[in-house]
Amino acid sequence: MPYKDVAKNRAATKAWKKRNPEKVRTQNKAYREKNKNERLVYDKIYREKNRDKIEAHRLKTMYGLNVENYNELFIKQCGRCAICGKHQAELKQALSIDHCHKTGKIRGLLCAKCNLGISNLGEDIENLRCAILYLNNQITSDISEP
Repeated sequence: MPYKDVAKNRAATKAWKKRNPEKVRTQNKAYREKNKNERLVYDKIYREKNRDKIEAHRLKTMYGLNVENYNELFIKQCGRCAICGKHQAELKQALSIDHCHKTGKIRGLLCAKCNLGISNLGEDIENLRCAILYLNNQITSDISEP
């Protein structure tokens, strides 16, 4: 088949898909269900082969960062959590990108525990102050008193 015919066929197929989104959705769903096991195997192999590519895409879409930006931040923090100071080598997971959920501004890299702690306290400075006061009071008070 000459190239012109292939290109013409592709254009016609694209136009049909645009006119029939519900049929396309139904066909895609049926294909995925029919080939579920093959897709799982393919997806697993793809993820293993393309970890760097997938991570680069995640950084870009979620945080607007590229790999170089992340590496600069990592070097600036000497590979350590910005709060507790644990080094990446001591952790099971990579350092998380901490960002303000209101502004989207990147604050730094944190270990999973510190990132979760800030999140669980609602990223609220007053809650953090209260937690510090609470911990200081518990450490300095006599626990044996009723």
